[in-house]
Amino acid sequence: MEAIREGRPSRNVNESRTPSGPGPTKENEKKERKSQDAFDGRGETKRAARPPPPEAPPAEKSKPKDELDDPALKLTEDEKDKLRAARDGVHDSERELEDPRRRRNTTAHHTAAVIEQSRSLDVDARSAILKRLAAAAPADVRSVSESLDRLTSSQAVQAARAEEQKALAAAAQRADRAGLSDLSKVMASPAAAANPQVATVAAQASNPGLAALRDLCLNQPARLQVTDKDGRTTLDNLATLATQPLHADLVKAGVSRASILDSAMQEIANPGGVVDQSSFGTCSVTSCQYEIARDDPSEYARVLAGLMGPTGQAPMRNGDSLHLQTEYLTPRANDGRSPTEIVFQSAAMNYTLAPWFDYDAANDQSRFGQLIPAGQGAYETRFLSAFTGEKYDNVTLDLPALNSLGLDFLEGQRTRDPGVDPIILNIWTSPGNKDAHSVTFLEAHDGRVYFRNQWGPDMLARGATNDKGWRVEDPASGEYSMSYEDFARNCYGFSASQEALAAWTPPDVPPDRTPRPPPEPAHGPR
Repeated sequence: MEAIREGRPSRNVNESRTPSGPGPTKENEKKERKSQDAFDGRGETKRAARPPPPEAPPAEKSKPKDELDDPALKLTEDEKDKLRAARDGVHDSERELEDPRRRRNTTAHHTAAVIEQSRSLDVDARSAILKRLAAAAPADVRSVSESLDRLTSSQAVQAARAEEQKALAAAAQRADRAGLSDLSKVMASPAAAANPQVATVAAQASNPGLAALRDLCLNQPARLQVTDKDGRTTLDNLATLATQPLHADLVKAGVSRASILDSAMQEIANPGGVVDQSSFGTCSVTSCQYEIARDDPSEYARVLAGLMGPTGQAPMRNGDSLHLQTEYLTPRANDGRSPTEIVFQSAAMNYTLAPWFDYDAANDQSRFGQLIPAGQGAYETRFLSAFTGEKYDNVTLDLPALNSLGLDFLEGQRTRDPGVDPIILNIWTSPGNKDAHSVTFLEAHDGRVYFRNQWGPDMLARGATNDKGWRVEDPASGEYSMSYEDFARNCYGFSASQEALAAWTPPDVPPDRTPRPPPEPAHGPR
């Protein structure tokens, strides 16, 4: 070891320390390094670094104001979340959102467009539109956007008052894609432009009613202007149905205003396609209902408004009144009738039975278990006299000569034409003079009697013969015909106005309508 020290100067381990300094401990080494670090490369003392300030808690970023949070819009949190998700492109791919050309057809684009377009509406109307949008499936958002664009750009809506905008939005809330299309066509029609009540009615209708209103506005506008006994138009009375308070028992039974208005407009726009008796024995008054809805739509709507309104009664032309039958207002399983059919037919049946019994609408019979009072044609004769204000009689056809005279009278009547007094036929529908039934007479010529059956549309094709021997003339409206021979066998009477009967001049000799055998061939019998 000494030899090694001689060859190389030895280093005193304490050279760098002060004479009184401690030994080479770790503590001293740390202090030494700190002392050396206090100088920079130029021999100048470094400025001591200040300790960093204590970290402040991160400030909460204020969220940008979202117009969907406006409490006046009355949107639920779920509706807001759905609208935000659609607006932010949750349902769209990244490629669609990044490509401007593709973005024009995304859910996010159409949602944002609807939100922006709806700003021009008042707050209630905008709320209704946004609620409709929140309920739409992603695939339907584009349709909602396009429909709203058509609505807000049409001349009728641009010219409408702020109150009408609210009505349009309320209708749009209940309508789906087809309903919005119908509403757009309704509001673009001349009838809507000329009368703001169209928007009032549309606001309370759902899809079936909007489709019927579209048909009336575009194809049958004159039916909306027919007047009732008080001079009010069909549209006036439909607007009453749309705005008046409903009878308390209807509300209690869960009958909605939209269902009432929808069925009323359907029955006025297409009575042959919708008016029927279903499984109930109301054929007589249903025959009258069909005729009234077809020929006197304003009076029909007026009576419905009275029955559905707070008083539950409607005066007729003869001064008597129909009354709401409150014990049966919603259809049971085998009853396919609409709310207006149930209410109208029940009230009419009770009126026709009133001299004898009360009608039990729930069980489709009188309170004493009987349905038909003494005297054929009593239902329709009594009801038509009251509703039309004209006297009606029932004509019996129980003899061949009388039957022939009856056909002679019917051949001169054209009740298919508007404004002609209705005629109701009484017929048997089963062999052996069984199963009495009432149908609406239309016309008689060329050996056939044409009528509308109250069972409604038929599944058979035009020209087919059903199990009653009737030929189907129009399956969509329930129109049939029977031969004069079948008429003679099955028709036992009809109800007609005294005025029409008085205007008919019976022939001196009843025509012989006995069927002739077909002519023999020219070569004679074989």
